[in-house]
Amino acid sequence: MATLSTVGYGDVFPITTVGSIFAGITALDAAGMVAMPASILAAAFSEAFQQRRQKAEQAAQGSADDPN
Repeated sequence: MATLSTVGYGDVFPITTVGSIFAGITALDAAGMVAMPASILAAAFSEAFQQRRQKAEQAAQGSADDPN
């Protein structure tokens, strides 16, 4: 979270209340902008792995049923 919400070495920061509120909203927005695509990618990878596992299980069952 600190990486998304700081500039440089953290030596520059908002002084006014409005600036602090704006910085807080910006930091939360930045975290959301990173979290949304990350969760979408994680869900897509999970679905792909599940499909791959199901195909492998079906192939294993098919070869177990085949007496040749």
